[in-house]
Amino acid sequence: MQQSKTDPVPPSSVALDLADQKANEVFVVGSFNDWRPGATPMMALGEGMWGTRLSLSPGRYEYQFLVDGRPIPDPTVQESVLNPDGVPSSVLVVTP
Repeated sequence: MQQSKTDPVPPSSVALDLADQKANEVFVVGSFNDWRPGATPMMALGEGMWGTRLSLSPGRYEYQFLVDGRPIPDPTVQESVLNPDGVPSSVLVVTP
């Protein structure tokens, strides 16, 4: 069955990972969850790795990791922007 131009594009599964040996708690905050600090926890995967999967519609999103309450940009992405507080936010582009 062919998708028509008016059919909505289904969300994509996006993986976010962070390596931080010292972290006790990590969340991801961004434009996809209204920057709510506790909305998207990341799971400890062992050996200092943290991860989560998001279901996102195509678009451009800004986000940060909250590592023990401290906001940090994703060290693995190249594009970032300064948020209104002057803190860098990472940019994620989801394509259809």
